[in-house]
Amino acid sequence: SSGINAEYGDSSGNYITSGEQEGLLLHNGGTVRAINFNNTAAQAICRVMGFEGAVHWTSGPKWQIQSTFPTLTADVKCPLQDWSSCEYSDWYTSNHIEDLFLTCKGSRSPFSLVDKRGYTVSGSQEFLLLYNGGTVCGDEFSNNSADAACRDMGYSAASSWRAGMSWGAYRIALDDMNCTEGHLNSCNYTTSHNCVHGRDIFISCKSRQHSGISDSDSCNERDKMERGENVAIGILILVCTLLVFLLMRKDSQIAKLQETNSQISKLLVKDSQSDERDGKIAKLLQKTVLLKNTVEETEGKTDEILKKVNILIGRSLE
Repeated sequence: SSGINAEYGDSSGNYITSGEQEGLLLHNGGTVRAINFNNTAAQAICRVMGFEGAVHWTSGPKWQIQSTFPTLTADVKCPLQDWSSCEYSDWYTSNHIEDLFLTCKGSRSPFSLVDKRGYTVSGSQEFLLLYNGGTVCGDEFSNNSADAACRDMGYSAASSWRAGMSWGAYRIALDDMNCTEGHLNSCNYTTSHNCVHGRDIFISCKSRQHSGISDSDSCNERDKMERGENVAIGILILVCTLLVFLLMRKDSQIAKLQETNSQISKLLVKDSQSDERDGKIAKLLQKTVLLKNTVEETEGKTDEILKKVNILIGRSLE
């Protein structure tokens, strides 16, 4: 999914514009269910909303305002810390037990990139540049201006830009953005304008400057997780094979025990008391004790292995 129509707000429903504040995440006007959510997805969402990254995330029924929204999104999965790599499922429920709360870090950039639907986007494709929700005029705009806007959004620089007719009913929010260097503190601009929408700026930004874990680190972490999962699956198969062997051994021991008990019964019924008969019964009873001990030992090992199997299955499902 390349676009996200997301905001996050406080307990009063006000949108959060600065980091280090926990907020309820909203997507397409509804809450987001935290099923399968992880730190990589949190980083991707905070960044696409214009923050430096995520501090942490939680879920649950925390605020009264949650009940005023439906839950419309679930199962957000992001292999990289960039929203363009993410997928999610449409969902509808009025149950808010798993609503997602985010805490992002850093100040939110006034610049953002949007697609034709008006969804905030990230990635290296060309998108419409907005400033506080309005378009940026191309008057006095330059390569330095483009780099400054991209860097303020957390990218390394701009790869290309052009002026043209924008899509959507946006106001013109920024004009005469003249930058002597590729950083916003070198720029002069005005929020009043004498521009037309035929001069709106479209821009493509280069890869993000990551604070904290980089995308390559994210890939390495994912590879480590996959290798770990493969090892866990291999161990699970080995343990299950051992479990089957022990169960078969237990069945065989129980069968031998039943046969021994049957032999003792026959001796007691058919043969009259004698030293020879009593000697045979004594040996069979001794064998019975050994078989019972072996069965109990096998049952103990089986129970121990079953516990390990359950732990491995639980970890694989996390």
